[in-house]
Amino acid sequence: MNFYAAQDNAKKKTKYLVLLYVLILIVLTFLSTLVLMLVLPMVTGQSLATNFWQTLFTEQNLPTLLWVGVFVIGGALISSFVKSRHLAKGGAVIAAALGGSKLSPNSSNINERKALNVVEEMAIASGMPVPEVFVLRQESAINAFAAGQTPQDAVIGLTQGCIDKLSRTQLQGVVGHEFSHILNGDMRLNLRIIMLLHGIEFIALLGRIMTSSQRNSRSSSRSKGKGNGAIILAGIALRVIGWFGILFGNMLQAAVSRQREFLADASSFQFTRD
Repeated sequence: MNFYAAQDNAKKKTKYLVLLYVLILIVLTFLSTLVLMLVLPMVTGQSLATNFWQTLFTEQNLPTLLWVGVFVIGGALISSFVKSRHLAKGGAVIAAALGGSKLSPNSSNINERKALNVVEEMAIASGMPVPEVFVLRQESAINAFAAGQTPQDAVIGLTQGCIDKLSRTQLQGVVGHEFSHILNGDMRLNLRIIMLLHGIEFIALLGRIMTSSQRNSRSSSRSKGKGNGAIILAGIALRVIGWFGILFGNMLQAAVSRQREFLADASSFQFTRD
């Protein structure tokens, strides 16, 4: 197999999947806006126009449509921003939060020296700065990860089992795989996808707020009751839209992740030539 062709194929598929992800978000936003536009007349005590679809994009309804759309998009963006602030931490912070301890460059332990040397070799092979190495000492399973958004703040995490049980050649393959995630911006891509998914979750959250608030309301007015019923129906519709959005979002996130793993394997072969 030509590993350059494998890399190009994985990158191309990733672009298509991310584009599909954004299109789904746009469609969900449009559907949510329509649901809110349907419920607004009933909440204000007006009757729903029989020619709703013909009048939806008229000059009279356009300002309301734009404001509702801005509300949905703004809520999704704010939700995504809050999530990004929570996740946008340096690689060392994330590795430490997972229980990792920084491996000292002066370590005299044979296996730790092997790991440090392999990380330096892969840094040279990939043309990147040498990242810090963290070890999860309580983990006997074989595993590894890369954390951080840029090569400058990225770290490599290795379990104790990975250091102790793998040969030097095997460890090169694992570390080369993780270096690909850093080099190809996979961590930053994953962060952006999580942000988009969190934006989709805002739609479902809005639906939950609408249904729960109206269930707790005890108004006895007939007109008010009609408005409450409309809000509950709109809330249920938004929850369904959000649920499908999260479902498809998670499926696409897994598909993107799968392609980036293929890319990391092909890149590891490039770095190790093994």
